[in-house]
Amino acid sequence: MTTPAVPPPNPPEPQFHRHLGQRIWDWLSQTRPEFQVGTLQYTGRRMLMVFAWLLIGDFCLMMLDTNIPEILPLKLKSLGAGDTTNAFLNKTIAYTVVFLLAPIVSVRSDRTRTRWGRRIPYLLWSAPFVGLFLVLIGHYESIANLFAGNATELKILGVAISRSTLTLIVLAVLIIGWDFANIFVNTVYYYLFNDVVPAKYLSRFLALFRIVSSLAGMAYGKWVFPHSMTHFKPIFVIAGIAYAIGFLIMCIMVREGEYPPPPANIDRRPGFFREDTPPVPGRRVDATVKWFNASKGFGFVTMSDGTQDAFLPMAILRRAGFDDVREGSLITCEVSAGAGA
Repeated sequence: MTTPAVPPPNPPEPQFHRHLGQRIWDWLSQTRPEFQVGTLQYTGRRMLMVFAWLLIGDFCLMMLDTNIPEILPLKLKSLGAGDTTNAFLNKTIAYTVVFLLAPIVSVRSDRTRTRWGRRIPYLLWSAPFVGLFLVLIGHYESIANLFAGNATELKILGVAISRSTLTLIVLAVLIIGWDFANIFVNTVYYYLFNDVVPAKYLSRFLALFRIVSSLAGMAYGKWVFPHSMTHFKPIFVIAGIAYAIGFLIMCIMVREGEYPPPPANIDRRPGFFREDTPPVPGRRVDATVKWFNASKGFGFVTMSDGTQDAFLPMAILRRAGFDDVREGSLITCEVSAGAGA
């Protein structure tokens, strides 16, 4: 008697894909907040929306503010600018502005407290100016015509300059204005991630950030750069309008939470450099948790007396019977040698 063959069982469904799909569905369908950063609480759907709006801002920044201005050296060269002038306008001035203003903008942003947050206000008011200067750069020839008219040569402060030189000066002034407006966005935008993205998912978001940046670069290289010289004006006009609209919408849709008061500037010395007063070891003081990452095993607390921030290791936290502590929590700690809490 022959035993009928039993068909082999179907291969099991890959657990990774099933679990990933179920997790995404849970995120989209949940109604209670599951994720937190500071005082912000997100449902899965809301967190994904925050990711989406931040990535739209990233696309605008990479595509419209980083890639497109690379056309400027080609345009300056076509107007007769030498390599030295080109490097000065596109690199030296930009780096000088960053060196002088980035520390000031960064500190001001850290210490700003408004109903809209501490990062969004800087992005909200500066993004339109960045877009405006991109549009004006696209109209540099029209602006030069306003000054020169039909003349081939004119005098400025008694100095005779040619029309081509005036055109070059107009474009140079617009580039410098764009550098100054751009410092606020380029300095503050990246700080926003740590304020609105939960620490547990920050690495995943930054991976998406790099992917979007790469896609923006690919799109620029394929569809924009080949037409950069023949369509210079429409490229910059569209870029400026899209940049301003994209960043403004992002600022409206992404909300910051509440922050603890900034630490006091004890010595209030003027200038770029200031030495914080170190905490005195062996004393108990109230403090606010600035941030704490349980996976990394440490964090920092802001001292209520205005001295510099103190290091909070996981070992000290566990000694008190805790495995984690939320940002913004009020604690009482004893300062030990080495500025540890």
